[in-house]
Amino acid sequence: MQPQRLLYMNFTTTELTAQVAQTAREFALQHIKPHLMEWDESQEFPVAVFKEMGKLGLMGVLVPEEYGGSGLGYYEYNQIIQEVAKVCGSIGLSLAAHNSLCTGHILAFGSEAQKKKYLPKLANAEFIGAWGLTEANTGSDAGNMKTTAVKRAMNGLLMVPSPGSRMEKAVMWR
Repeated sequence: MQPQRLLYMNFTTTELTAQVAQTAREFALQHIKPHLMEWDESQEFPVAVFKEMGKLGLMGVLVPEEYGGSGLGYYEYNQIIQEVAKVCGSIGLSLAAHNSLCTGHILAFGSEAQKKKYLPKLANAEFIGAWGLTEANTGSDAGNMKTTAVKRAMNGLLMVPSPGSRMEKAVMWR
């Protein structure tokens, strides 16, 4: 019997992690905070902010550099989401959904052709990604969903995924 090898996670903040967090914090304070009430009252999804986050590498945090991403780890990703969410929870959540639920699923389960086609445009925010799971009668109870996908079509009714009408690409769960 092989002895178990214990794995430990290093939670020490590196210089890179601190720089990434500072960049996200400064961006959020400069480009998001001054417009929060305006966007909220007009119910506007600030596409331009997401495009700017793409230029900084914040939209492809976990995407390897070979696919046009930042190639960072989950510790840096966590810091970015925290710093943006401290200023605006909604934008932080949309940033997380883009990076994890859409881009992350393509990275984990997409074919090589899909990765090459979609990840660079998601990483630079040419595409804003979303993830569809919710149906009107089932909420997010994935086991009871009725919608299925066939090539280039769906035979059910999914509710508009977050970030809704402003997304360019979505990963549909089923």
